[in-house]
Amino acid sequence: CGAAFAIEVGDEERLVVIQEVRRTFLKDADPAEIFAAARRAILDVHELQVHAIALLRTASVLKTSSGKVQRQACKAHYLENRFPIVATWNVAGEETAAILAALPTGQTVHSVQHWIMKWVARRSGLDLHGIRLGESFDAFGMDSLAAVEFAHDLGAWIGTETEETIVWNYPTIEALSLFVVNQIRGIPFESTGRNDRPLDELSEVELVGLLYDEIGRIQSDG
Repeated sequence: CGAAFAIEVGDEERLVVIQEVRRTFLKDADPAEIFAAARRAILDVHELQVHAIALLRTASVLKTSSGKVQRQACKAHYLENRFPIVATWNVAGEETAAILAALPTGQTVHSVQHWIMKWVARRSGLDLHGIRLGESFDAFGMDSLAAVEFAHDLGAWIGTETEETIVWNYPTIEALSLFVVNQIRGIPFESTGRNDRPLDELSEVELVGLLYDEIGRIQSDG
């Protein structure tokens, strides 16, 4: 099930498409290819440019008791980031990634660091100038809910799917910024996760990340 609706971007209305997908759908599929094919199909059939596409977990699209899709409610849910999004694409993110990739590496890292610092300051209420690049995210009060919101917002900004455990795998702004820059440029980057620490020393975000990693390892081994 899916829905399409218009949102205001600047002084213009832009098309957003949301679509439910099965949990297993993206295991063997490339989200980038899915988004590209969807954009081409909508352009060919309806002659419309898509501003954003979001793939959701099943049974996420809001409906009436009779089964009719509630477009306005879906629009409100989307704008408030309340949908369980498994992958997303938007024009702004694609443009951001292209701009960042074209910058010198040092300037790109600074831009990413500044975006993350502003997000943390807004979410935590801390003063921007008091946020240190080498301090761990849990020191800023980053819990599991905030980690999910951050991953969604970061993914939307750079135009690519972002794992919900990213702040555990790259636990400082400095480490995460380097990872994001290398991801944009297509360069492999090793995780700086802290799963070698005792469990009782890990924050909630780190414990969730460790659990996800272990589940993934078990599934791949099986």
